[in-house]
Amino acid sequence: MRTTLTVISTSVDLEDQNELTLDLCRTINSESTVTAVPAESTHQIPGSKGDVLTMGSLVLGLVSSGGVVVTLINIFKSYLERGRPIELELEHPDGRKLKIKSEDVSQEQLDQTMKIAQEFFGVSA
Repeated sequence: MRTTLTVISTSVDLEDQNELTLDLCRTINSESTVTAVPAESTHQIPGSKGDVLTMGSLVLGLVSSGGVVVTLINIFKSYLERGRPIELELEHPDGRKLKIKSEDVSQEQLDQTMKIAQEFFGVSA
């Protein structure tokens, strides 16, 4: 199952938000077994050639185990702890969503987020 990950921030401009998203994409690909790619828009712009990338969004490949979820949450944590207010929104094709906010990074909140994320991805620890 493919999951869309969107980086949301009202504290940075769209260009910086896109750079943060692309950096997160590189980190996910290098530090986990999940494949992340920039999301393509389903809307074509008249006169454009090829696919249009959706700013701030990635598509994540199959998350197959609890260990992979732990790795992803730890990667997300490193981005959420950078001191700027951001939100990561994960969405399945069926419309189910999981939002993780930068203010939710205390150890207790992370433990709860880990449990919710494992349920979201349908994996066990």
